[in-house]
Amino acid sequence: MYASSTDAMMGAVPAANAGLGSAINNRTRQAGEAMGVAVLGSLLTSIYAKKIATAVSELPGELAETAQDNLGAAAQVAAGLGCPAGDALRTAANAVFMDAFGIALLTADGSSLVGAVLLLRFMPARDLP
Repeated sequence: MYASSTDAMMGAVPAANAGLGSAINNRTRQAGEAMGVAVLGSLLTSIYAKKIATAVSELPGELAETAQDNLGAAAQVAAGLGCPAGDALRTAANAVFMDAFGIALLTADGSSLVGAVLLLRFMPARDLP
């Protein structure tokens, strides 16, 4: 999609303003990437925190809060718990993280598909010289 949209944008800019068009194209792409990372990261984190809550409900308050923060924190809590409880927490945290990661990836896939459809629908048709 980047190549197609870059071609369309640069084709719409007069040659005298090619530098400006390129700069705007790069800034738009970078802003879109940053927004995508922020949205998908927030989605992953919120799903992880919601789903891990049941696995940490038996832990003392501070340990439960720490384990809900992120996968690394859950691994540290699990290491401090010992074998049976720690292994169970580690397994649950890994499973929950992968579930949340899968949902975030499906969301990214859906967003890319919508972008591709919009690009095909609204990108002006031009023959390149």
